[in-house]
Amino acid sequence: MVKIPILAIYPTQNEVVKSLFSKLIPHFMPTSSLKINQRIEAVCEAGCEAVRASIATLESGHQVALTDDLTAEEAQLVLVELKTIMSVYDEH
Repeated sequence: MVKIPILAIYPTQNEVVKSLFSKLIPHFMPTSSLKINQRIEAVCEAGCEAVRASIATLESGHQVALTDDLTAEEAQLVLVELKTIMSVYDEH
């Protein structure tokens, strides 16, 4: 089996996050909430730095612009999913 570095396939980190989101979220997403899925996708489309900043903000107990209209429970779901996405990305 030939291993190809992931960055040889995807030219930017943003492309990696977008690709991982589109391939992995259907398998990891514990909720079918369209609203939550849309927020997660929007954060991921902003790129790795935006995802990491959103995680840090949400972990500190504050809302980010894309979650300010979500309940605390929904914002927590967004946080968990963002962390799952980035953990998969960070493994590569």
